[in-house]
Amino acid sequence: MARVVERVSAGLVHHVLVVNEQVRGRLLARGIPPEKISVIMNLPDERIFWRDELPVPPETPVLAYHGTLVPRYGPQVLLEAAAVLLPEFPTLTVRIVGDGDLKPALMERAAKSDLAGRVWISPERVPVHRIPEVLGRVSMGVVANGNDGFSRLVFPTKLMEYLALGIPVVATRTDAITDYFQPGELPLVDHPEPVAVAEAARRLLREPALAAESVRRARGFFARHSWKQESAAYVAIAERLADPKTRDHAQKPPSAV
Repeated sequence: MARVVERVSAGLVHHVLVVNEQVRGRLLARGIPPEKISVIMNLPDERIFWRDELPVPPETPVLAYHGTLVPRYGPQVLLEAAAVLLPEFPTLTVRIVGDGDLKPALMERAAKSDLAGRVWISPERVPVHRIPEVLGRVSMGVVANGNDGFSRLVFPTKLMEYLALGIPVVATRTDAITDYFQPGELPLVDHPEPVAVAEAARRLLREPALAAESVRRARGFFARHSWKQESAAYVAIAERLADPKTRDHAQKPPSAV
């Protein structure tokens, strides 16, 4: 029924916008014409998330997560990975910026003896323009997204925000991520499991030069994609649809797009 709804919905509008090639491929498989689909990626606004120079890492290790606090995005994996790392890095701390259904459980986990005093969770939602400020200086961002079901199609915006800010990242290998990064550009783990995430983070924490080089490699993405380019394409689509001379006729007026 969901597939039928997708096809009918696409048939009633002038154009369909999707956030990455993985999603576009799913709609093509549903029989939606390719000329009716455009990819507009949800990328960091360079006016908020960009540093030309890589920041100086903090004096003690800090692992970070920001965004919606739900299991499929993996903030709970970050806490368990931190617990694995603490015996080797006893000054390590965790910063979590965000809100969501998982927040009470994260706060309860953070209060247990092995993590007590090591985890800071923002008390309230943080506006997007304040995220760089609230994150502060961190050693690494952890993007432990699920890699099954719908989650494998997600291209995490937080991943790109870390890289734009010059922060090293450990991320889960998903279909969407491997579509957009070349081999070796980004440290990836095959599954969002605490031990795997901890092992990848351990290597970067032990070798700051390797962590910095991983950021430089991964930021090659921005030579291929940027919000400046995506926003221009978005505006061009809107202008075409607003002009009766260039708009493809469909069953509904432009307000239905």
